Amino acid sequence: MRSIHRIPHFDVDKHNEVNHLIDPLKKAFEIGKLDQIKKTIRGMKNVRVYNGNSFTTIDYRLLDILEYITQLCSNKKFDPITHWTHIFDILFRGTNVKLSNRSPKSNGNKVTKNNILFHCHSQNTRFGQFNNIELSLCGVTLATNGEDEKESLFQSQLIVSNKTILDRLESAYDMDTNQDFFPIGIQVVDYVGYLYSIRKYKGIYVASQVCESTLSIPRTIDEFYSFLYDDHVLEMLCNLKRHYVNMAKLVRHASVTT
Repeated sequence: MRSIHRIPHFDVDKHNEVNHLIDPLKKAFEIGKLDQIKKTIRGMKNVRVYNGNSFTTIDYRLLDILEYITQLCSNKKFDPITHWTHIFDILFRGTNVKLSNRSPKSNGNKVTKNNILFHCHSQNTRFGQFNNIELSLCGVTLATNGEDEKESLFQSQLIVSNKTILDRLESAYDMDTNQDFFPIGIQVVDYVGYLYSIRKYKGIYVASQVCESTLSIPRTIDEFYSFLYDDHVLEMLCNLKRHYVNMAKLVRHASVTT
């Protein structure tokens, strides 16, 4: 997936929505101690306001993620699937987007490695029940030397799984998938995650990265600094949440009106 198909709301350079969270941390990073960074984050959560503006729910979720990362950098316990799952769980807590460590419905594909399935609840008005609707699949693999062929195969299987999810969404709901109603898949290799969209273009399914930046989980204080100020990963997480929550709202609305 070397082609880049940019999605406007993933252009992190145009979003400054997290500056009020990361600016107060600069002094703590200058000191260079994780304890000071953690103390600053906890102080911000207690104060609940910055420059006269109260923190929002998403602000607290992002601060929770930053606090978790300080613990990760301290403990040095490297378990990618656990850390990615926990970060995504914090990010989507309190929304209609849910996570599970299971394979998507369908099969025919063989995505058997660790994966995180994003889904939401839709309402079946006929029976007054809620159904789980799959939105996207994130696959997590460990980096290995000399196994590019296996990694490429896994990537292909992951794309097929997300294409199947898109097919199901298109058949179940009358949505314009040329807009914002399409899966954004995530392929994670250790602590780096690549975001890609699965969309139809003139009847052909196309998978391409949504931006040049990548998700990442820092494991050192230097990587943590880059995570915040150079790589803009926190903004990417905001954008990812915005996309999935919007998809979940569209599914919920369509399930009630159809």
